[in-house]
Amino acid sequence: MHLKFRRLSEIALFSAVFFLPFSKMLLELFVIISIVSWLIYQFLSRGRFSENKTFLVLLILFWCSSSVSLFNSGYLFQSIRGLAKIVKYGFFALTAADLFSQNHKNYGRLINILIVSLSLVIADSLFQRFTGWELLQRHAEYTGSQIRLSGPFSSYGLLAAFLIAALLGLFGYLAASKGRRNFEKACSIVLLAAGCFVLFSTHSRGAWLAFVISLIIFLTMLKRKKMALVALVGTILFFLLLPRSILIHPDLEGKERAILDRYYLWRRAIYVIQDKPFFGCGINTYVLNYPKYDKIQSSRVSGYYAHNGYLQMAAETGLISLGIFLCLIGIAVREGYKGALKLPNPGDRLLIFGFVAGFIALLLHASIDTTLHNLQSATLIWMYLGILVGAGNFKVR
Repeated sequence: MHLKFRRLSEIALFSAVFFLPFSKMLLELFVIISIVSWLIYQFLSRGRFSENKTFLVLLILFWCSSSVSLFNSGYLFQSIRGLAKIVKYGFFALTAADLFSQNHKNYGRLINILIVSLSLVIADSLFQRFTGWELLQRHAEYTGSQIRLSGPFSSYGLLAAFLIAALLGLFGYLAASKGRRNFEKACSIVLLAAGCFVLFSTHSRGAWLAFVISLIIFLTMLKRKKMALVALVGTILFFLLLPRSILIHPDLEGKERAILDRYYLWRRAIYVIQDKPFFGCGINTYVLNYPKYDKIQSSRVSGYYAHNGYLQMAAETGLISLGIFLCLIGIAVREGYKGALKLPNPGDRLLIFGFVAGFIALLLHASIDTTLHNLQSATLIWMYLGILVGAGNFKVR
């Protein structure tokens, strides 16, 4: 009986991944079903929450450290909601870690689901590119005369975050394609090329950099140093040859808007951290609380997230929580890489390398955007964190 709950948890997790770009409601519903089914399975089978005790202890410490900020936030209800979010994300990571550590075939199933979802996202985004409107959101943003694709997401940044994670997984899938039919390989290459075009058309320069840096890391893991060098040189030439109208996003005064905006956004977060270094101003209350600490008091980009997930985490819950979270990230990357090396099948190994690179890309993107604090991208980050920890726990038979 308890195995049925485990299977239900797997199905719900894959459903959450599929619907992630298209419906926040279905995403949250399937995440909750996956977690609850997994908890029932653990109770009935008397299993352990995690094979990796260090990961579990750090996760509990992260929850505890973050919860301290409840008491001085000034917005108790908002903070309770924020704490509930990170508890949910943490349990989703534990669920993914357990489900994937027990069955390495789930990595192949996951990339197949991602490819199907990615195909629909790319098709929808290309429709938006050539018509100016999108099937679900029905809007498009512009930078100057350039359309910024958002696809089924509410913003181009969220589309870019999904693409960099999924496309690097697709790179892993292609690298592991030995023995597959030529038609299947050709379709994957076409999808990859279309995905790169859509990523370019988001005009998210931070996502471009995160993608290329992670691709170079991926090639390095594959020991393809010459290809990594070509990718590095190609990236440099790409940015040097890119027209100024695409590379620069000017404000009304003709200045680079994104850099100037982030100066103010990051300074605000730093002011909060300076005043509340240990436990922050209150989880999930950054936008409400930062005006109390902002020494510049500029009206520019007021009411915005910090656009650096790590600075915002430190501002909301303190440097202690941020330090623990970075340790969780380090464990996930280490376990993913170590777990991939343990697998006897080279295809499985390359596939997990793709997930490691996708996770790193999301984390890099989080340093210049709201990736850590938006439902869809945050769910993706915590799930990747879980599946990589699961790879380290996998028992090779």
